[in-house]
Amino acid sequence: MWTWPYAGNGAARVLNWASYAVTATLVGLLTRRPTVVVGSTPHLLAPLAAWIVARLRRVPFVLEVRDLWPEVLVEMGQLRPESGLYRVLAALAGWVLGRADAVVVLAPGVATALVERGADPDRVHLVSNGADVVDPLPDRHAARAALGIADDEVLVLYAGAHGPANGLDLALDAAADLATDHPEVRLVLVGDGPSKAGLVERCRREGLTNVVFADARPKSEMPAALRAADVGLHVLADVGLFTSG
Repeated sequence: MWTWPYAGNGAARVLNWASYAVTATLVGLLTRRPTVVVGSTPHLLAPLAAWIVARLRRVPFVLEVRDLWPEVLVEMGQLRPESGLYRVLAALAGWVLGRADAVVVLAPGVATALVERGADPDRVHLVSNGADVVDPLPDRHAARAALGIADDEVLVLYAGAHGPANGLDLALDAAADLATDHPEVRLVLVGDGPSKAGLVERCRREGLTNVVFADARPKSEMPAALRAADVGLHVLADVGLFTSG
């Protein structure tokens, strides 16, 4: 689907959200009638589009809450709770929540927060993330070499978005601490996002040669990268909402 291109967190990103909502609605209305429509919350316009499709196609609407909006923006210092935009987003979040036939959350703390907002506990269901099991690589050396890592080095791999919520500055803090005492440890960051340029610049400025940035790649190529790693890294910004699991 076409969406408005953006970089950073300015007006272009809002246009990206809006363009996604429009194109997703059109696709949902032009494809074969579904049995259920699921709308997730990377941003609030996505579940709004899902609700429109569900109602027009006369099927149930399931809301998946990944991020608590707009609280997450306040916690990350991107929005003031007294602002008009906060009130608009809070009203939209409550409106979408109230119209869902069922609500799926990924962590118990999110379920608690939604019930405190007034959600019916019987409609809130915890379905935590799963993981695919991958087989060992027949040629691990080649996969590590593709990431610029030697066989005698320790590969710590992060794969995912490079955004403010991902807290990758914390990973660079750790890399700086390890650089002298454990030079064999290499941190590889696979992916892209609005924070990547700043992270790359920080590594250049601080001389963090034990950090490698790799481009985003298709999902089909990720099993090889994950199998090549000695340690998998998951990191989030130091935000209170992210500890509610």
